[in-house]
Amino acid sequence: MIVFRHWCWSFLGVVIESIPFIVMGAIISTIIQFYITEEVIRRIVPKRKVLAFLAAAFMGLVFPMCECAIVPVSRSLIKKGVPVGIAITFMLSVPIVNPFVIASTYYAFDANLTIVIIRVLGGIFCSIIVGTIISYIFMNTPIENIISDGYLDLSCACCSSEKKYYTSKLDKLHTIVCQASNEFLNISVYVILGALISSIFGSVIKEEILNDYTFNNVLAIVIMIGISFLLSLCSEADAFVASKFLKNFGIPSVSAFMVLGPMMDLKNSILTLGLFKKKFATTLIITILLVVTAFSICLSFIKV
Repeated sequence: MIVFRHWCWSFLGVVIESIPFIVMGAIISTIIQFYITEEVIRRIVPKRKVLAFLAAAFMGLVFPMCECAIVPVSRSLIKKGVPVGIAITFMLSVPIVNPFVIASTYYAFDANLTIVIIRVLGGIFCSIIVGTIISYIFMNTPIENIISDGYLDLSCACCSSEKKYYTSKLDKLHTIVCQASNEFLNISVYVILGALISSIFGSVIKEEILNDYTFNNVLAIVIMIGISFLLSLCSEADAFVASKFLKNFGIPSVSAFMVLGPMMDLKNSILTLGLFKKKFATTLIITILLVVTAFSICLSFIKV
């Protein structure tokens, strides 16, 4: 009964916590589709690839968004012609490299700047590496083989995203609201499903049990990556959970927990599989897991 109650509160907590960010993501995604043209994007994105990847990696400082909101926004950017690797770098870095997450990490670890810097640099490094790999793998892949447009169509006739002529500003606003509502409903289905599954693991995994054991570096990293993936914590709050593992698991494995979670957890995996084609989504998820694991193992050889 206690476990069931814990699961209920955990599930409701994830859903309620996610809703504002889902709404924000749906609205921004819709605005991008309606107002941001391909010409504008071409002017904004730097011509040189190196500068474009760096700009995407630091964009979270200007547009601080949660991981729940960033996936549909990145999908819209790809639809508008942003190179896939740049959009993925943006998607992975924003939930880590943003002022709110940096501040919460600083506070959770009692002003330990080393951990804050490792998390931010890890987010930048891993997002650029993953973006570069994805860019190379899907270099000549058509957009229709990357983005999934057939996911749970909950729209009515007034919500059609096809280009149409508007008789008034009110008519256009009505269409935008309808489209944003449809986007919100579609995203919510996957977030709720992810919250349902992740809250089950959250009820079963007890940090007290794990803290009774001491693990070697590689095993500790793998365990923390698994926990981060399954728990699906919000990037603004995960540092407070991670800080409790620091004593027994060490900085490399705790950093793995805080870098992987905002990039790709169970909840976001389900969302990614819903918004992108299965081959692309699966490749992206596996690449993120491998890159973050490799980064954390390399970090374990450095005395931090």
